[in-house]
Amino acid sequence: MSLVTPSQEEEELLAWVQKLLRLLQRSPTKVKMLSSELMVNALTMDLFHCTVVAIIQMGDPRHVPGQSFDRGTSLRAGLFPRLANQQYSATLQPRIMSFCDFNDPFCDSGADVEVHLTYLDRDQNTAAQFILTQIGG
Repeated sequence: MSLVTPSQEEEELLAWVQKLLRLLQRSPTKVKMLSSELMVNALTMDLFHCTVVAIIQMGDPRHVPGQSFDRGTSLRAGLFPRLANQQYSATLQPRIMSFCDFNDPFCDSGADVEVHLTYLDRDQNTAAQFILTQIGG
């Protein structure tokens, strides 16, 4: 009987699922954010690079300033900034548009919840145009 060694992507996905389950036991209110992150991490796997054509993020708590896909007025990191080993791949980065504005409490470590709740008011047309451009429409 031979043992099957999981791929790095499978190991990373398993680690995120385990993290999600531990968090669910401790704090159900944080699960939605982590499950969204898990979905994004799964989409960044090489298997999906050829099918994901556009990703829009608004108020992402994993925001790191200075990324090529950043849009908005934020200059600060979010509540849970991505570490260097958690950055999007070079293949996926051109397919992302991430909006984060100054004083958003989640993506900019600010204090104005209204900023976080009104991205669609400010950025929906820009986001829609980006998606249309990405799909060739």
